Amino acid sequence: MAAHDRSKGLMLRLLAAYIAALFGGSIFIFINNIVIHGRTIQKLLEFNVPFVLLSDLVFTLLLLAITYWRLYPVLRYFRVQPPHVAKSIVFDRLMRFPLELFWGMVLLSIVFIVLYHGSEIMMGSRALASIDNAARLLNSVLSELSLSLILAILLFSITRHLLRSYAVRLEIHSIVREKPYSAVSLIAMSAVVCFVIAFSAASRVIVRSNPDELFKVSDFLLIAGVYAAFAIGIVSLYMVELRKELRMLIDGLHALSGGMKTTLHQKLTIISLDETGRLADAFNALQHWVERTYDEVDRQLKLAYKVQQRLLPTSFPVMEGVDIAASCQQCQEVGGDFYDVIPLGERYYCVAIGDVTGKGLPAALLVSAMMTGLRTEAAKGGTAGDIITRLNRHVFHMTQGKMFTTLGLALIDLSSGTARLEYASAGHLDPYIFRNGQVMELQCSSLPLGISPDTVYQGILNTLAPGDIFILYTDGIIESRHASGGMLGFEWWEQELRQLSPYRGLEEQLLRLIKRPQHEEAEELGDDRTLVMVRWNGYTSV
Repeated sequence: MAAHDRSKGLMLRLLAAYIAALFGGSIFIFINNIVIHGRTIQKLLEFNVPFVLLSDLVFTLLLLAITYWRLYPVLRYFRVQPPHVAKSIVFDRLMRFPLELFWGMVLLSIVFIVLYHGSEIMMGSRALASIDNAARLLNSVLSELSLSLILAILLFSITRHLLRSYAVRLEIHSIVREKPYSAVSLIAMSAVVCFVIAFSAASRVIVRSNPDELFKVSDFLLIAGVYAAFAIGIVSLYMVELRKELRMLIDGLHALSGGMKTTLHQKLTIISLDETGRLADAFNALQHWVERTYDEVDRQLKLAYKVQQRLLPTSFPVMEGVDIAASCQQCQEVGGDFYDVIPLGERYYCVAIGDVTGKGLPAALLVSAMMTGLRTEAAKGGTAGDIITRLNRHVFHMTQGKMFTTLGLALIDLSSGTARLEYASAGHLDPYIFRNGQVMELQCSSLPLGISPDTVYQGILNTLAPGDIFILYTDGIIESRHASGGMLGFEWWEQELRQLSPYRGLEEQLLRLIKRPQHEEAEELGDDRTLVMVRWNGYTSV
């Protein structure tokens, strides 16, 4: 029912446009005959009015017949939507019809002008015996020719505007046409027609009905100005529509270049067969290519994410008297943060956390290499500083100084019945020790890995008391932002750490810390956030 209403509504809209254009043209003819040619209303009623109104009726019927003939596939499509009718055929017919109507209107107008004046001559209403009569006839022909062109270009603009709403409903996203229209040709056609309208109107002042009348420059300028204003208005209307199409293309390109994932599936609807339509077609083809490329990259990133997640420990070695909890939240499919817990012997463990510069796939690849290298170097033994020093040379040879990694590495020795902690850092944020409701910062840092192959790293020693919690973290936690835009910072972080407890479950406390604060603004993380917590409970028996 809705499709039938759209089909019926199209014909009614076009009928209204035809009647309005022809009626307005008729009024213009009558005013021209009265004001310019000096004919009386009674004289017009004898012949001009009946002929013009009859011509309007014939014109309307002819236009409706032509419209139904040319737009029959369109009307049938919107009425029953037959599955075998291609939308491209319907779209092509919609786009061609305004230009066909323009040339049809011009040809019909010429035929009616010939019939009209031929009837006048045959009925004796107009004679060509003198130069004066010939001048009057030429004046009338120029007037009617300009009016016909006005109606033709007006109908072209109106139907083009009306049919575009139906073209939008077709949702055409690609076009195949051997000889597409040219926007330049349409603009040139509009300009030529408008020039002829203005020129013929102005010529009627020069070619006077009465040669004895004086030529008035004011009359020439007035008539030329009125018709030129109309011509400029028609061309401007076309240019406004062209500008809208170009703006739509520009907005689509900006959205696509902005990298918004939602825009990958929002293709442009083609509403013309000229250069703008072909640009929209090319844009949709480009968008389809970007979408396929994005999907492939997304698939590879998800695969890399799975590989990376397998590298991160999902469970920790059983360490008598020790609880461990860890979390790694990545802001993209793959990230640059990592952590590891590596058993190095009986009651001897390595706990590490790192942050690779950058994000995405390059950072993820370096993370994989880092974790492999870390496990290899840690297995070779040595102090925490020795392990980082060897790993630094490995990273430098891989990246050639173009990518860097921060690393915090702790060796926990439980062999003596206490928790002996040795910590070394390569540019990583200083860790904390929570003890009796207070937090103590372990200051130990040097250059990040990968800057210089000759850097030697040193560690510091500490001992954990029962109930102490050792906290390693990355800068994504500190650099989370308030809704106002400022970073949460170290002061906030230390306040959060003071609320830890040596008795509550460590996993529960980690989840409270890593949970995004309610006063953060963005829904997506701006950076990876990783947190590792180690609590020494002490031995129940030695």
